[in-house]
Amino acid sequence: PQNFELQIYDRWGKLLFMSNDPESQWDGQYKGEDCQLGVYVFFYKFQYEWNGTAEQYLGKGNVTLIR
Repeated sequence: PQNFELQIYDRWGKLLFMSNDPESQWDGQYKGEDCQLGVYVFFYKFQYEWNGTAEQYLGKGNVTLIR
């Protein structure tokens, strides 16, 4: 994928994690501190080229943080 972006927000809309690396992973922390257990919202976008045609994909969802 090209032009990859992943963002994770808390329930109040605070950006906790952002990456342009499709191999990156969120460790459940913000500024070195563990985030509270619960549900977080993620948004992603990326571009994929297939047979000379570029398609952009956008998505969102929820992730539940447990330990």
